[in-house]
Amino acid sequence: MAKKVLSVVVAEQAQRIEELMDKVAALEKELKTVREQKDANYNNDRASRGVIDEVHAMLDAAPNPPPRETSPDTSTYRSPTTLSLIARLLIWVATK
Repeated sequence: MAKKVLSVVVAEQAQRIEELMDKVAALEKELKTVREQKDANYNNDRASRGVIDEVHAMLDAAPNPPPRETSPDTSTYRSPTTLSLIARLLIWVATK
């Protein structure tokens, strides 16, 4: 088995280091993009929840609004269920 010259080994390792550095740079860029997307999704979620809360508040102000939670069913030991905005609106419209 032929021995490699030390300069060849060093050159190969330098090339490998360069490839790994390129991969690290690409992964850092991808991580930055993912973090930006996560922040954007979080902000969109917060804004959407704010709008939903506003509509819940308007529905609460309507005459005879359905509650946000159902009453607990003591006969079956079921806990209260939070009603979605759509469910509350459907109940309110159906009772009008």
